[in-house]
Amino acid sequence: MAPTLGSILLVDDEPRVLESLTRNLRGHAYRVLTAGSGNEALTTLALHRVDVVVSDHQMPGMTGVELLSAIARDFPGIARLLLTGNMTLPVALSAVNQGQVHRLLLKPCPPDELIASIGDGLARAQLASATERLLDAARAYRSREVVASRFSDSATQSQPPGERGAISVRAECAEAFSKREKEVLGLLVGGRRPAEIASLLFVSPHTVRNHLKAMFRKAGVHSQRALMDLTKRVR
Repeated sequence: MAPTLGSILLVDDEPRVLESLTRNLRGHAYRVLTAGSGNEALTTLALHRVDVVVSDHQMPGMTGVELLSAIARDFPGIARLLLTGNMTLPVALSAVNQGQVHRLLLKPCPPDELIASIGDGLARAQLASATERLLDAARAYRSREVVASRFSDSATQSQPPGERGAISVRAECAEAFSKREKEVLGLLVGGRRPAEIASLLFVSPHTVRNHLKAMFRKAGVHSQRALMDLTKRVR
């Protein structure tokens, strides 16, 4: 089975709209899930990993803004897109302020715009996930260092040569990365190439290369592969 680029949840109370959206995403290596209401969407999120949610607004029981607000609170790493045929100013303001949506789309949405918006949302979700892994790794290794310092010197000496040093370096380099460097690394781990990263972050490829060189230096590695391997080891 071919690998998927990510998991997308489409939410709309009209079956024909869900069918149309699903059809637009065929051939793009996404795992597509659907839900006919906000409550069904929340149940789906509790059972499946989802990277991007595309939701209608006017639905019975729970509006799209209410759904995306709940997702922002309980699943902040999921990218949120609102797709509606009634884009009034109050709806737009509520979507941004309450649902913290990443993109507002107007029905009927051209397939190319939908796919591009989902791709951008997926990149955001991958970035958030990779950044959180780095932060968790730094916290975990820092905690291990604190615990290790409480053991006797003999227990410390029982570790393989260089092991404690390696742990310290990994924790320190994860914390030493700047916010932008973590963004670059997150997109790199998510499968993005340097040229794509430059486009997504609105910087030049030269700037991305400079960020990579800085991370190589801080992590004590000499290649993108080695940097990604380090990231995988600290998940």
